[in-house]
Amino acid sequence: MTAPGTVLGVPHVRPDAVLALMRFLRQCKAEPTEEEVCAWMLPATTSAASPDRIENPATRVRDVRRVSEYLGLIGKGGYRILEEAPKDWNEFGDLLHEKFIERHQYDVIDTYASMVVEIELQGTGWLTGSGDSIANKLAERVREEDRAGKTAHFNETRRSAFQAWATAMGLGLPGPDKVAPFLPHPAARLVRVVRTLDELADGREMRADAFLEGIGRRMPYLDHGERYDAAWFRAKDRPAREVSRVLSHALLDLERNRHLELRYEGGDRPGARRLADGVRAFATVRLGEAVR
Repeated sequence: MTAPGTVLGVPHVRPDAVLALMRFLRQCKAEPTEEEVCAWMLPATTSAASPDRIENPATRVRDVRRVSEYLGLIGKGGYRILEEAPKDWNEFGDLLHEKFIERHQYDVIDTYASMVVEIELQGTGWLTGSGDSIANKLAERVREEDRAGKTAHFNETRRSAFQAWATAMGLGLPGPDKVAPFLPHPAARLVRVVRTLDELADGREMRADAFLEGIGRRMPYLDHGERYDAAWFRAKDRPAREVSRVLSHALLDLERNRHLELRYEGGDRPGARRLADGVRAFATVRLGEAVR
């Protein structure tokens, strides 16, 4: 069985099952047989009420292997682990984020970018619609070709899997069912990324424009990122503000939690950028007390 073109192609596989497989394989002194993996993984992949447990309990384990293989976490055609098993969910999110971008998981990345753009076009009230209406709009967006002729695939069947993977990477969180099924809020991923910026090491500051461009390179589904630009191209529109609503709220969240300082001393500072509220602007950024 060949690896899926995207993790969303096997929508019942969830991040926790992939992490469980990695941790098991890391404990093995030699590459285990499929029967050994199935015996250990079965409780992590099916519930007692699942018909798979009776009819074909190995099916889901093999699907977890397929997704792990496509992400480059285990070798092809077996159970040889290729990456260090993450110690916690933060490290797992880091690894997933790296692999999703490296391996061009556009069905997830482009869907997220289109969600960010759709919030710019329609506001956050768009998220309170039915799951079907949200999925249909995103599917309509990502099946359009970008400038390079690339497309992605999304539908209602893939929505729950998309939300699970995006949440695992720190890109959002499940919302109350009566408000929104998923809230795109990348603060958890952003705080991990800003810590890796060499330009902010040792208490140094970055100009706001350079900072946003750096974030776009590392988080390409946000402002200044390649996939964010692709989402605007598909929407046949362009950004109307300097910082998107989604990124603005994430930046303010990091500032409230003292992970970042958004600094503005007045005057027309070079490279200054205004947040989505239309009031706040920042000219430079430095790490906050919580992460220095």
